[in-house]
Amino acid sequence: MFARHKKLIFIYIILLIFFASAVSLIFSKERSREKLHWVSLINLIATPEKFHGTKVRVKGFAVIRFETTAIYLSSNDFHHGITKNSVWLKIDKYKIGWDYKKYNKKYVLVEGIFDKNYDGHMGLSSGSIKQIERMETWE
Repeated sequence: MFARHKKLIFIYIILLIFFASAVSLIFSKERSREKLHWVSLINLIATPEKFHGTKVRVKGFAVIRFETTAIYLSSNDFHHGITKNSVWLKIDKYKIGWDYKKYNKKYVLVEGIFDKNYDGHMGLSSGSIKQIERMETWE
C-alpha cells in the first residue's frame, strides 16, 4: 500500500512540473508580445500609426510643469514653442516617483506605451506616452 501512495505522489509531482512549465511558457509568450521599440522622436511623430499601442523607448528634452508635460526633439523646439515636435508624457507619480520634476528641462530616456490619439493639453503635442515604466536623465 505504501508503494502505491509513492507512485501517486510521483505522478502528482510530474503533473505539477508539467503544468508549471506550461504556465511559464504561456506567460513568457505574453511578455514577448510587448516588444520594446527603440525609436527616435522624429520617427515616432512622422509615423504614429506604426507605433500606436506599442511599447517604445525614446530620448529627448523633457519639460515637466503645469500644462506642459512633454518630451521634445530638442531644447530649441521647446524654447521656440514648436509643440508639434513633442510627445505628451502621461506620468504616474506613484510609478516614476514624487520627485519626477527632477527631469524638468533635462534630456531624458523614457519607456512607455505610445498613443497616437491623445495629443496632451489642448492637442498641442503629437501623441502621448502613457504607462511610463522607465524615466531617467540622459547626459
